Amino acid sequence: MKRIRLLLTLTFLLFFLQSAKGGLFYPLSKLKQTDKQQNTTKRKKKQTSIQLPQLTLSAVITSNHKKIALINGLYLKEGDKIDICTVKKITASPPSVILNCKGIKLTLKINLID
Repeated sequence: MKRIRLLLTLTFLLFFLQSAKGGLFYPLSKLKQTDKQQNTTKRKKKQTSIQLPQLTLSAVITSNHKKIALINGLYLKEGDKIDICTVKKITASPPSVILNCKGIKLTLKINLID
């Protein structure tokens, strides 16, 4: 009886050592992340907050196919930059300006009511 128990114990130990080497018992930390976990990690990295500047559109001036916007006291045309934003489009009617602030689309309109 003791021999059988010893033989079973040795067999179990040999099996355990062989399977540990062969990768049957693989540490969980070494496993790859699933696609869902990788996408969640990527989204968290992309969701960094951007501090948008305080911008006020005061006027839109158009003359002979030229469009100028008065933003925070600066006269700007399409393509000009103010702070982290680039002027993409100036519209006379209704008076508005579309800006691109590091990938964020921002629309300014003249506030007629104070």
